[in-house]
Amino acid sequence: MKTFNKRLCLFFANKQDLKDAMSPAEITDALSLHSIKNHDWHIQACSALAGDGLYDGLGWIAQRVDKKPTS
Repeated sequence: MKTFNKRLCLFFANKQDLKDAMSPAEITDALSLHSIKNHDWHIQACSALAGDGLYDGLGWIAQRVDKKPTS
């Protein structure tokens, strides 16, 4: 069984198309994301309605996923 030592956390800051939406920095502070020390994490501004930022967030994950085959 493969053990996953490196975990990734991706947070989408959705609703960025709304003027009263919290910014990614505000969400980071509200959720204390800087306290996450044992995992790589990223917060991505997005608007699911418009599709903005979704591929950027998924691209962040794709760049970090180990693509080497397991033996």
